[in-house]
Amino acid sequence: MFMVGLWVINNQKMDTAKTNTASTQNLSPVRLETVARGKSAPNKTEFFKKPGVQPQPHMMLAKRYELKYRIPESLAQKIKGYVTAFLGPDPYFRRWPDGQYPICSLYFDSSRFDLYRETELDKCNRFKLRIRGYDDNPESLIFFEIKRKFNGIIYKSRAKAGKSQIAEILKGHFLPAQATEADRTTLKQFIHYAHCLSARPIAFVRYKREAYEGQADTKVRVTFDRELCYLSTDKPVFRMYGQGWKKMPIDFVVLEIKFTEYFPAWLVDMTRTFKLNRQSMSKYGCTVRQLAPAGFIIPALQQYEANYG
Repeated sequence: MFMVGLWVINNQKMDTAKTNTASTQNLSPVRLETVARGKSAPNKTEFFKKPGVQPQPHMMLAKRYELKYRIPESLAQKIKGYVTAFLGPDPYFRRWPDGQYPICSLYFDSSRFDLYRETELDKCNRFKLRIRGYDDNPESLIFFEIKRKFNGIIYKSRAKAGKSQIAEILKGHFLPAQATEADRTTLKQFIHYAHCLSARPIAFVRYKREAYEGQADTKVRVTFDRELCYLSTDKPVFRMYGQGWKKMPIDFVVLEIKFTEYFPAWLVDMTRTFKLNRQSMSKYGCTVRQLAPAGFIIPALQQYEANYG
């Protein structure tokens, strides 16, 4: 079990929680978010007034809208040609020969798969817990991320840490000395949520991303995600490659359109020109559905409890 004394980390009381850990056990993710903010009932307009919820101004697209589409590769190429007339490649594009860079996320969930079920039920207020990285270099950073969705708006907060620090951070033993105040707030929230849900590592999701973005009045980012793979895990250790990975059995490219303030006219024209129809596409959800029939999930949770409980 995660460390019980999560209210005090490095002798600092978590200022984002106003209840005790016992009272937050077995709450749904939405209810947990409410209680953690000191509310007796959900108040959608006040969530974002609390410290640590409103994204930092310097974080690009930390507050945004997201539209997802499932499209064939042939259509992806046509849409890319259209998009590049308005947007340029993102900073990571040029580091890879084909412009596609790898992304890997380690997802956490409860034994009841609360976070998965909230997504499948398309709850308007929900969140995900994950650790994201971009390579297997032991010296490179990873990022603890809380991705929230409230009333159709995406709020993402992230905190950087070292790969070797993951297990100790999750136990609540310490926060990285080099962490900024924003990092510390996010890490405390991540640990608190993981503890209250008894969340554990469930699976890795890896894919290649081709991304384009612009910095006009509304920040726009268009991404194409391909070659989705997944791997069941029970360990709080980050990895991108190695044995055991399986290809996601899908025959489409995941197109995502992300914007901050409004949907530009050229994007409206694009969706009409190519007759795009929005479809839900949770990479984590797809992974859980692949793992469940194989009987991997429950044994993984039991093994995690035995090793790290």
